[in-house]
Amino acid sequence: MATMQTESKSSFPIGYHDPSNLLRLYRDAKMAVDLAVSEVQDDFKVEYSTTVEEYVKWFTGDEKLYKKLQARADSVRKTCYLLSKIDNAVSYIHKRYKKNGEIYYRILYYTYLSYEQYERFADLLEAIQKHVPYVTKDSYYKYRQIAVEKLGTALWGFTTKEMLDLENTFFEEVLGRETL
Repeated sequence: MATMQTESKSSFPIGYHDPSNLLRLYRDAKMAVDLAVSEVQDDFKVEYSTTVEEYVKWFTGDEKLYKKLQARADSVRKTCYLLSKIDNAVSYIHKRYKKNGEIYYRILYYTYLSYEQYERFADLLEAIQKHVPYVTKDSYYKYRQIAVEKLGTALWGFTTKEMLDLENTFFEEVLGRETL
């Protein structure tokens, strides 16, 4: 069984923000946040026979425990903030691009954001095609590159020349229509 590749060559120069690398880390970061919250809740149940919320209500000033909780909470909060920025940017792309927003959204979602990680490309493509039936293997890779670049633009506010050239070529030659 061949595993699916989610990597794409980015046109962002080395040293710039790279949305493809960010997306490759998204799923693991999301799971880590969920796990961290669950672990804190479990620790409290085992160690204090109560929930975090109940303990906070009658917190007695255990400085060591407070610092430990604060560090974990800060880490989770920062990660959640970054994940929400990505979610918001993907949502923006979905709404902003009338002609292809749905394609970009579904490709980003099923390739990078959903909890289910597809081992086979055929399964990934099938999931996308349930929403956007005309996406083919060839068009998937081209749309994915455009979607990732648009995500970078939505997050950091700039567009690379390579992205614009790729988008124009794709829409004119492959689909026979202009971009937005």
